[in-house]
Amino acid sequence: MCVIAVYKKGLDLNKKELKECFRVNHDGAGMMFQQGDHVHIEKGFMTFDDFWAMARTVPKDVDRVFHFRIATSGKVSGACCHPFPITDNYKEMALVSANSTSAFAHNGILTEFTPKGGMSSKQSDTMVFDKEILSRLGERLTEAVTIDLLELYTTSRFAFMTPDKTVTSGAFVQSRDSKALYSNSSYKPYVYQGS
Repeated sequence: MCVIAVYKKGLDLNKKELKECFRVNHDGAGMMFQQGDHVHIEKGFMTFDDFWAMARTVPKDVDRVFHFRIATSGKVSGACCHPFPITDNYKEMALVSANSTSAFAHNGILTEFTPKGGMSSKQSDTMVFDKEILSRLGERLTEAVTIDLLELYTTSRFAFMTPDKTVTSGAFVQSRDSKALYSNSSYKPYVYQGS
């Protein structure tokens, strides 16, 4: 079901936690971070080593958001990896390297936005939701009332980023080790509790 990792400005990356996220959510990874007057997106990393090589070059004096995908709709491809710029243009969403005024990552399933082609579609439910809903919200996207409505309307978790802020929607948990926020606990290795 994917996982989002939010590393606020100043936090060191925890390779062990991020590697576990990739191991469990292995259909591609991506990241977004603040860069001057825009949000920069890099995605389509299909191995942890490729992901890590890029992630460790991102300055730690900015907010960073990482996404690890388990495909539920849309092809397993770099184009369907998160994050996405907030836009109504599928070609812009599919770029594996892009700049935007705002971007987001999603954890969950938006069933009513699932494309007809399912897993063979060029778009995912998240991309359709971006086009149909998020792209219409403009600057209201990071306002508290919008975040409240998203939490009421969906059971999903989101991380939204602009050049000057990062906002989450839904229940995130904080790692005791890294202090990063995660959209679920798949950053922790599974420990079998035998009887």
